Amino acid sequence: MLISEFIAYLKYERRYSDHTLIAYQSDLEQFSMYLKENFQIHEIEKAEAIEVRTWLVSMMESGLNAKTVNRKITSLKTFYRFLLRKGVVESSPMSKVSSPKNPKRLPVAIEQEKMKSLFEKIEQPNCFDDFRNLLIIEMFYATGIRLSELINIRFLSIDYGQGTIKVLGKRNKERIIPISKALEDRVRAYRSYREEIDCEEDAKDFLFVTSKGKKMNPRLVYTVVNSYLSNIT
Repeated sequence: MLISEFIAYLKYERRYSDHTLIAYQSDLEQFSMYLKENFQIHEIEKAEAIEVRTWLVSMMESGLNAKTVNRKITSLKTFYRFLLRKGVVESSPMSKVSSPKNPKRLPVAIEQEKMKSLFEKIEQPNCFDDFRNLLIIEMFYATGIRLSELINIRFLSIDYGQGTIKVLGKRNKERIIPISKALEDRVRAYRSYREEIDCEEDAKDFLFVTSKGKKMNPRLVYTVVNSYLSNIT
């Protein structure tokens, strides 16, 4: 309820873009699920700094880069400031949480306005490739999923009832990635395009394929993402 109210506030009063809303909602739902599964805390407003830090450490240990973790911290900070103003909480757990530093070898974080500009350019996809590319970039931005995990998403990996995607991470360790309702709707819409593609036998089970029905490979995904990002950075 509080998350929905917060997202509505960002949308109608702060005029945040749909893509930023998807990212914020995804971050908050991931944190909420983490609280329930690891601390039996069912109200996100009851979280304290220790739970936030534990979540951040778990993400860093799973291989999530500092840039993505920092974006999730921003989502939480904005959310708890909202709760403070509403009087739901007396203090923010984020006041005692610091952001990890971005290693110098990582690319410079893309500013929110530049991401908004990018999404606007591909907001109205008119072919399979455009719709697939939009979903790929949005999924990277909203979930922090790794490249190797993204290209290996299968149809059976997606649980629409739970709003999650099951992926195989480092050392073949399975993990569950929560996705927002908005991102889930994007996936459903993409599938209508995807199902029209005549795929090769070894690509039929995978979500992301080429327009010729071949399974996406890391180099192709990198080329797709880089071609869009090069226009805004």
